[in-house]
Amino acid sequence: MAKLLKQYLHSEIEQILDSKDGGIIVHYQGLDSQEEYDFRTKLRQSEARMRVVKASIARVYCKGKGMTGSLEEVFVGPIALITSVEETGTINVARNVLNLVKEQKKIKVQGAIFDGEVLPATGVEDLSRMPTKEQLLSQLAGVLKAPTKKFASTIYQINARFASVLNALQSKREKDGGGDA
Repeated sequence: MAKLLKQYLHSEIEQILDSKDGGIIVHYQGLDSQEEYDFRTKLRQSEARMRVVKASIARVYCKGKGMTGSLEEVFVGPIALITSVEETGTINVARNVLNLVKEQKKIKVQGAIFDGEVLPATGVEDLSRMPTKEQLLSQLAGVLKAPTKKFASTIYQINARFASVLNALQSKREKDGGGDA
């Protein structure tokens, strides 16, 4: 392959991955044109895009970026890189791709590029089980809310006990005062 073409393909992979937090790598060989069209349509509906990439150039890109992991295992044969379009992220793409692969048996998940590492296919399953950004934010809000709620509850209990003591003192004085009169 001509050096200029390799440089172009390398820059294309660089452009795709430098603007994303990662992507899912699939082996797509065996799909006919209609199956591939249907698969890409379903990906677009879930805000993801699939781009066919040359495995050796993707491997060189990852090595050049200092990525660790199973490079030789993931970048084999005809592969495609699936990335998110919006802010949905690689975790949501992993979930969607795994669901679509269950429907389309000819596509095999090879691995993923995530957070500066190349993950094997089992790593994609682990990624799909991670909580989403929204779930993490709600968990964080719950964690931050708990001490405040406990503090407010403690203050309320102190006030309630203080009021109870005052009521007891008042009723005692009324009993003591009521007997003297």
